[in-house]
Amino acid sequence: MKEFNREDYFYEKSHWINFHLIGKPQFKSMSTLNEKGPRYSLLFESEKFASAMGRMTLETGRLEMTLKSFLLNSGIKVDLSKDSLGLLIAKAGSRGLLNTHELTMFNTIRKKRNYLTHNIYSTITEHIADSKAMHPNLIATDVDSYTHQVMELRKNISELINLILCKEAE
Repeated sequence: MKEFNREDYFYEKSHWINFHLIGKPQFKSMSTLNEKGPRYSLLFESEKFASAMGRMTLETGRLEMTLKSFLLNSGIKVDLSKDSLGLLIAKAGSRGLLNTHELTMFNTIRKKRNYLTHNIYSTITEHIADSKAMHPNLIATDVDSYTHQVMELRKNISELINLILCKEAE
């Protein structure tokens, strides 16, 4: 049997996936990571975009803590410092605290938040090829559009918090 070489695999959704079966992700040269470029600068210099991202990040932290409290009050073990949003959603779903529709809402919002938080730089600097919301050929007018998307995401996160608070009050 072939020896397990961690460099040939990546971990996703509780199982290891072999790069040889699907191909390794393609990244640009590491030497270009410090290059910011004009697209990055457009977003970075936008006070509105930065403010919207900050507010969305703060609201996500509030959502995580609200979910943790809800789970703890429901008798479910939670690691207050380590459980991620995805794990918290999974715990709530597996214990029947969220129905199928609610799980879909939570996971959709989680994926949008993860994309904006973890992949925005890589996409606009073209370090990874991605066809999701953020287009690599960003122009100044797009900044307003992306700012609006982040503001809407924050509002949706607030609605999820309200949903949990209503469930907790039941």
